Amino acid sequence: MEKTMRDTKQHIWILFSHVSKLIRDHANNELNKYDLHLGQSRIMNALRRQGTLNQVDLAKGLHIKPATVTNMVQKLEKKGFITRIQSKNDNRSLRISLTAKGHKAAKHIQDVWNRIESEVQAVIPEDENEKVHFLLKKMRDSFGGKGPEI
Repeated sequence: MEKTMRDTKQHIWILFSHVSKLIRDHANNELNKYDLHLGQSRIMNALRRQGTLNQVDLAKGLHIKPATVTNMVQKLEKKGFITRIQSKNDNRSLRISLTAKGHKAAKHIQDVWNRIESEVQAVIPEDENEKVHFLLKKMRDSFGGKGPEI
């Protein structure tokens, strides 16, 4: 029986999934030093960049389910990284911001993200970087994903 090229090579999506998991695991290992995981780091990074936000804006801006944001925000508050304050204009809305401890951790998060970005880019030839970036965004978009808006 003749083998096709696809039989001897791994499917692209499986390889992509494996690489993605390896990078996520690497990031989570680094973030664990602050008792954080990648999802929580996305929330803290958004707060670092945007200042104070409400949970609805966090969920919409990061394309995370509101219940997931609520769960992560509660855990981040218990760890002392964020504070939640009732909005003066809307009693149903909570405004979220980083604490001093949260700002320190957010700096660590940014350092981790920058190091991992450097490691990823180190294996991509410089003249191919934009093409890889374009192709990854195209794949994300074709599966209905969106980039973060905040």
